[in-house]
Amino acid sequence: MGLNTITYEAATAGPTQYALAVASVISAAGAWVGVFVQRGNAKRQIDSAQRALSEQLAASAKLASQQIEAAARNTAQQARASVIATSRQRWVDAVRDDVAHFLAHEESYRLAQSSGETRSSTERNRELLLLMRRIQLRLNPSEPRHQNLLRALMKVIQESGLGTAASDEVLAISHEIFESEAQAVMAEAGGELSL
Repeated sequence: MGLNTITYEAATAGPTQYALAVASVISAAGAWVGVFVQRGNAKRQIDSAQRALSEQLAASAKLASQQIEAAARNTAQQARASVIATSRQRWVDAVRDDVAHFLAHEESYRLAQSSGETRSSTERNRELLLLMRRIQLRLNPSEPRHQNLLRALMKVIQESGLGTAASDEVLAISHEIFESEAQAVMAEAGGELSL
């Protein structure tokens, strides 16, 4: 039964039935319109939800990216600090070893002299100058403490084994330098260090 059949039957059946038939057609058409309107509303809601989800995913991805970048920067800074701290510690160890050898050679020469052994001052000076130059090459010539250490080392060589005051000065200045470097290493590494 098509729409034309309902309309024809309603027209021949009488005004009341015709009105009922028209009302049924209008109601059916309204139901179809309602279905299309609801479908459009549902589509808009789905589209809106998809846009909101896309925006939320984009914001989450951006936040995750920022967190990853911050973590990478932090890791790079920690790695750099660790490398610098290790390098400084090696430098401190090398200078300490050279100063210890320098003072040991000087003390050995002094002890030999006091016991009557004859050792060449030329040999002594050559050994001490070699060690002093190694130390000098490791030091920063623009640092006042480093300049003071070099002057004290030269003073030991010039005293020619006559006393320990110059050696004590070398030790004192060396300790100041090592303490300063240890603090710098700890600041860079953010940890503890034993010198």
